[in-house]
Amino acid sequence: MRKTAIAGSLFMLIQLLVGTSAWSVAAQQPDGHILSTKPRAPLPSYESLDDFGRGYFPRAVYEEARAQTGFDVLDINYASDGLAVRGVLIRPKVPGGKKWPAIIFNRGGNGQLGSLMTTACLAWV
Repeated sequence: MRKTAIAGSLFMLIQLLVGTSAWSVAAQQPDGHILSTKPRAPLPSYESLDDFGRGYFPRAVYEEARAQTGFDVLDINYASDGLAVRGVLIRPKVPGGKKWPAIIFNRGGNGQLGSLMTTACLAWV
């Protein structure tokens, strides 16, 4: 009983000292609610990529992606099970009144657990 009271008091003290944290804000929002957005930094120049990046992306494809202006690329935080989860949202600047496909990639675990091949799903939003 005494340990429970002490733990409760410590929790309240931490809340007073820290204030409203991301997880408590997320707990008040429904799952999927976007808590914050900010523009993502532009892609670096092709020359600044490491050997893997230059080998993985042909220059023309990479430069086309760097030059695109039709999409917003945003770093987001959204609510999920009372937590604030980070993600990236890419959306058309002018959706044109139509639905666009959404790829949801939930990365979990370590190593191959949760790899892209096993957790990607497609939805229409």
